Amino acid sequence: MGYELIKYNRLCYTNFYYEKESDEKRETPTPVDPRATIVTRKNQNNLTDDEKILFRSVISELIQSGQYNIHVNHHPVMTHRMHGLMSGFIGYERFLYWHRDYLLKLEDMMRAIDEQAFIPYWNWVADQHFPDWLDDFIPSGLTDLNGNALPVTRVPGAGGRTLPTRQRLDEILLLTDWSSFVRQLEDGPHNRVHGWVGGRMNDIRYSPADPVFWLHHAEVDRIWHIWQQDHQGLGTTIAGPEAVLDPWTESTAEFEDIGALGYAYQELTL
Repeated sequence: MGYELIKYNRLCYTNFYYEKESDEKRETPTPVDPRATIVTRKNQNNLTDDEKILFRSVISELIQSGQYNIHVNHHPVMTHRMHGLMSGFIGYERFLYWHRDYLLKLEDMMRAIDEQAFIPYWNWVADQHFPDWLDDFIPSGLTDLNGNALPVTRVPGAGGRTLPTRQRLDEILLLTDWSSFVRQLEDGPHNRVHGWVGGRMNDIRYSPADPVFWLHHAEVDRIWHIWQQDHQGLGTTIAGPEAVLDPWTESTAEFEDIGALGYAYQELTL
């Protein structure tokens, strides 16, 4: 199936869009909170053709505007301490919270373009193949922090790599200790999917350049939410400056409850 970029009336939410040229004449916009209604993130396998077109269209518009590149380039700054591999204990403790915030920031930019937009999730345990509607969706024109070209490539399953199994994920969901849960989720299924997709996704710093990054991390976030249902009140104990999810000002305590953040998941089972 071919896809075409669709133009939408912008609901200007970020300062980036203020006083920018638009496809229609309008007065200076009043910022609209794209989270005025609950967003339901759907399984990518259940998306309609229109929803697939919408996702690709808004991401394409963000790429063309430069906002996508700016957002991608938050991730290579490992001083944000959002990965256990790079930052040890603090990185593990911040991993799920930081990426929950990171996804929300992108989703809000998407919904500023079209309020029906959302980030779908890729249930890689049930659907052990690359989402075919993204096969030919390869961003171009992206650059790294040094201004060098940032090509997006993929080699799914190269070298005999495999996706996570349902058995392994079930074992992780049975863990009752927060720190053990997040370590095994990050070091296990999370890392395995990055490696299976390969190419840019196997680059811990610039993996968000590949749009499938967001579907993968929405699934990681969904798994955390599923775990939370049976482990109420369990989460990180870091506090003070370590709990601030830089480069933003929010703290980990603000990212415990996805309902309070204005979104939900279509399914709460694997």
